[in-house]
Amino acid sequence: MSEVNKKGIALAVAGVVVIAAVAAVLLFVSVKIETTGAIVTNTADLKIYADSSLTAAVSEINWGEIPAGGNSTATIWVQNSGTVPLKLSMTYQNFNPPVAQNYITIQWNQQDTILGVGQAVPANFVLKVSPLVLDVTNFSLQLSINGVQN
Repeated sequence: MSEVNKKGIALAVAGVVVIAAVAAVLLFVSVKIETTGAIVTNTADLKIYADSSLTAAVSEINWGEIPAGGNSTATIWVQNSGTVPLKLSMTYQNFNPPVAQNYITIQWNQQDTILGVGQAVPANFVLKVSPLVLDVTNFSLQLSINGVQN
């Protein structure tokens, strides 16, 4: 192989490496997303609080700034103030902008928990943002905590 061909191949390989490095950097640029979420319940018998002493009612979670591929956690307290045990469930909906629902999931630790009369439990939430999030820099959603008579 001639010296010219070796230099040409080396130059081509170097070019491919540079292009691959630039592409990798572009793929890992993250976006920080600002968000809040309103909390609603399906029954007046569920009360939502920010503290374990059940004195600070709360109607919103401020998830803060979340990078693409990141998550945010929040803890609230859920109390059954009714007269019968309630089985807990959670849903989330009403994303603004609507496209945000393609990139965001929420999980919690109290799904299907039976909440006795007067009982309160800490509900730990994890909101996850996909690393593939596009065109979302701010969003809001509605988090519904539901209690069904058990």
